[in-house]
Amino acid sequence: MSDLPNDICVVLPVWNGARFLREALESVLGEKGENLHVVVVDDGSTDESATIARSFGERVRCISRAHQGLAASMNCGIRESKSEFLSFIDSDDLWVPGRLEKMNDLQRKSGKDIVLGLTQLKGTELPPGFRWPVPQSEPVLTMSLGASLIRRSLFDRLGLFDETLIHCGDWDWFLRLREAKVPVAILRETVLRYRRHDGNMTLNVRQGQSDQFRILKNSLDRRKNLASGATPVSLPNLQDPSYGTF
Repeated sequence: MSDLPNDICVVLPVWNGARFLREALESVLGEKGENLHVVVVDDGSTDESATIARSFGERVRCISRAHQGLAASMNCGIRESKSEFLSFIDSDDLWVPGRLEKMNDLQRKSGKDIVLGLTQLKGTELPPGFRWPVPQSEPVLTMSLGASLIRRSLFDRLGLFDETLIHCGDWDWFLRLREAKVPVAILRETVLRYRRHDGNMTLNVRQGQSDQFRILKNSLDRRKNLASGATPVSLPNLQDPSYGTF
């Protein structure tokens, strides 16, 4: 296929991410299709992030606003989007060439509202003393927005991102998706390269663990309520071939 029949908006939140932003945008804009729109939400950056985003001209719409956090920025991008499908990328990550065409084809064949591909971790400019066993990991299936193609109506059904969370907002949303037993089409190919570097939010281990415990507890509470008892409803396993794997 030479284009993308589905109308797709790519949401890119950025906060002082000028170091890698141009490469991230170039990896998105290298995808084929006239129905591809990019919205950059500049979350009060004090570096050149907004200037870099606007240097791409009409291909990128840049919304600058006061700093409100990652989840609020993603929600802003979703609200501003008019497209039927959404995809996401962090300002320091890279899309693998050809990913949208493959994900779009799988979506059309499967009829699913969400397609999830594989993520590959890549160590880049790591801080002193930070242990990273290999320069690049094997591709893994994980709950990653950057490796997803999502029908916009799923956010109407499941809700937007929890803006009280500093970390793991994507995991929280994916837990809600799994609780609702939304079928997922799995593309067994690498679609995202996730950079590990000295500026990653995830380096704040204490805050990350706090948010992880919180979202897991919230999920357990919701599933207990669904079960009307002490035993929570179990979550479907994304690795299970019967759960939407293609």
